Amino acid sequence: MGRFAGKDILDRSKAFSVAIIRLLREEPDRFVTRRMADQLLRSATSIGANLHEANMAETVPDFCNKVNIAQKEAAESSYWLSLLHEAELFQADKLTALQNEADELRKILREIVRISRRAKQK
Repeated sequence: MGRFAGKDILDRSKAFSVAIIRLLREEPDRFVTRRMADQLLRSATSIGANLHEANMAETVPDFCNKVNIAQKEAAESSYWLSLLHEAELFQADKLTALQNEADELRKILREIVRISRRAKQK
């Protein structure tokens, strides 16, 4: 079994990736949108990939490093979603919900790292 007690964060990060993929299928065919969509796709799907790697980490520092990377990718995803929103390239309601989820994932991951580091010190 991996380091995550339950699968909630793994499932949630995967659901976020799937939601981004579905959003980007509707992508307007514009040069700028394609470039931003590519960046968003990379950062959003990287969250879950890094969490799956963290789940199999052999040490607490390795685990924390992978979760930190996932946290940074969530922050980057939020950034790209905010750009797409402000540029009015997609429907605002879809982007707002996804941006809220990216922010929530980032906060959860920050807390996981904090708790893991504290547990290691004991």
